[in-house]
Order: sequence, then C-alpha cells, then structure tokens
Amino acid sequence: MANTQTTVPTFIPGQVLEASQLVNSAATGVPVFATTGTRDAGFGGAGEKALAEGQLCYLESTNVVQYYDGAAWATLAPAPAVSSGLTLIATGSLSGASTTFSSAFSATYRNYFITINEMTCSAGNPDMYFTLGAATTNYAYSQMYVDQARAWSFNQGSTSDSKIIMNNMASTDPSTANIQIDQPFLTNETSLIASGLNYQQSQWFQTAGKHNANTSFTSFTISNSTGATMTGSVAIYGFGI
Repeated sequence: MANTQTTVPTFIPGQVLEASQLVNSAATGVPVFATTGTRDAGFGGAGEKALAEGQLCYLESTNVVQYYDGAAWATLAPAPAVSSGLTLIATGSLSGASTTFSSAFSATYRNYFITINEMTCSAGNPDMYFTLGAATTNYAYSQMYVDQARAWSFNQGSTSDSKIIMNNMASTDPSTANIQIDQPFLTNETSLIASGLNYQQSQWFQTAGKHNANTSFTSFTISNSTGATMTGSVAIYGFGI
C-alpha cells in the first residue's frame, strides 16, 4: 500500500535529513502499518523511535487508528460495533496476591463475561475474592448468596462472604471460574452470577449477589484470603442485549 511503513525513524543532531525520509510520516500524519506485527517491529530498534505513551498509528489490516497508553496498544476509532454475541475485550494473567484488571468495563457494553482458567495458588487453600474496582478490601457486594455443593452451609450477606467467589482454592490441581456481570459501568446497581469447579476439592460452586450502590466501575480485582501468590489466565468478554 502507498502509505505503509515498516519503521518509525529517529534522528540525531547533525544528521542530514533527506526528503525521502519524511515522505510517509509527513504525508499521513501518523505511521501506517500493514499489521500489528509490523507495527510492533517498527519501534525501538536501531535508528527507530522508542515506543512511548501517546504514540499513534493506523493499521491497514483492520482499518483502525490506535494509541499507545504506556502499557499496551488500544483502538481509538472506529469504535467496535456492539454485538449480541461475545466480543473479546482483553486477556491477562493472575500474579501475586491480587491482580487488578483496569479498563475492563466501559460504555460500549452493558454486560460482561469473565473466565478464569488454570487457577492455582502458591500454598494452602485460600478463598478466592472478586471485588469491583482496584481495592481488595472494598467488598464488591452488599448481598451475596453462596451455594456450595459438598455439604457447605448456605451463607447470606455477611461481611466475610460478600466477596467470596470460590472456597478453598486449590494449590495443586487447577480450578476454573466463570463470572457474569450486569451493568458494572453504569451508575446503577451491579449484579453478579458466578460458577466453577474446584478440581482439588471435587467441589462445584455457584454464587450470586449484587452491589447496592449506584456506582460506575471500570475495573475489577481478583485476590484471596491469605495473600498467597495466584496464577491463572483471565479473559474478559463484552456482550449486548
């Protein structure tokens, strides 16, 4: 394509600047790349500009404008069409005693589906916690109902239960969890339904509850009751109705 670049050059004092070196960048205003692969290869090499927050680019493969936020590339425009099916928003991993997933929720979707796979902890069998926002001490739900299969009692609305998603998370055999959240970004009450399987304990669980406050959230945090190091892969999906 006419505007496609493979590098974003940088220059040093005293260097002779040829007109041909400015043809693409001066004509388009932002670097144009064929794919995300050529985009990533166009920064940080010998004679290339270091990738930094605020950088813009255009991708021919998807016809979108992107910006770099200091940690990852994000799409600026056009906005993705809202579909009634699941749309992958982001993926990530659990690390340390708690992991916050920022920019998970936005005005684009009302409902979200979160999957956690291959989940383990470093020691013991702590409870896994889910909280809206970045604070692990902020109880996500003022009403939480926990129904555990394997002779667990029925719990309702207590402080200790209001953020539990899984009891006795495994330290060896990995577990899975699926969490559906309704309208976390809207300034409204937020509801949650979660289910999963604790392989080590041979335990199935199901949890439901709601956050009564009319609060808009953009992030969520996964943590645990003992501060153990957690591992696992996380995928966040949005869907319309």
